[in-house]
This record gives sequence, structure tokens and C-alpha cells, in this order.
Amino acid sequence: MTFRIMTPPSQQKPKFVSSGSPTFSAMGRSPSIVPPAYTTDDLLAARNQKFSRWVYLIRLGITAITLATSIAAIACAGVALRHYSNSHLGAEWLLPLWPLNVDLRPTHSVLGCGITVAVLSLVYLAAAFAPMVYPKPLLQFLSTY
Repeated sequence: MTFRIMTPPSQQKPKFVSSGSPTFSAMGRSPSIVPPAYTTDDLLAARNQKFSRWVYLIRLGITAITLATSIAAIACAGVALRHYSNSHLGAEWLLPLWPLNVDLRPTHSVLGCGITVAVLSLVYLAAAFAPMVYPKPLLQFLSTY
């Protein structure tokens, strides 16, 4: 919603207020047909716009924290898996540094979940910063069903 700059009443053409009832001047004596500088709808829209902006920023912050946490999980699991892969010797060496039946499934699952969360967080951030490409009437049409 845009706000327009009000010109002095002497330069404006007479208009009626959208609510249907005339406003009264500061002296309270004569009715004025000049619209007020702002209406309660404008104030409500501005407050809702500020609130939606805060919600948007909070969502972006939560997504950034999620992305950083998933990258940390990927790094920790990846370092452990790489260390195991580099130091694991086969059975032919007869020098087991690791037990023969090490269960790597938890490490692989942490790595897979971390990658999934990181990719989805990046997709959400890209979608959050991308402008809307569809017209608003289509959005209103889809929201009716």
C-alpha cells in the first residue's frame, strides 16, 4: 500500500470521505469534505505490513540457523567417515585398527539427513529471495478454491 502526500486543502478539489460521513475541521464548527490524511484502514495495513515483514525475517533467520546446523552435521559426519576410510585396512593386513564389524549406518544417515536439510534450506532461501513470477489475480483465483 502506498501513501500519498496530501496537498493543502486550498489546492484540492472537494472530495467526499470514503466512509460516507463528512469529517469535521479542527475548530469543530463546519463540516469539511477534505479526506483525512490517513484512515484506520491505512494504519491497519501499515501495521500488518510491519508484522508480516518481521515474520518474513524470522523465517529467514530460522532457515539460516537450520542451514548452518546442517552444514555442521555434514562436516562432523564427513570428517569421521573420511578418517575411517583413510585409516581402515583390509583383513589382508592382519592389523585391525578398527573392529571388523563397525556399523557405519548411523554416520551415513546423519550425512544423508544433513545433506537433505541443507539442500532444502538452500531451495527455500532461493525461493524466498526470488520475486513472484505469477500475477496476483491468479493467486486470488487459486485461493478461492
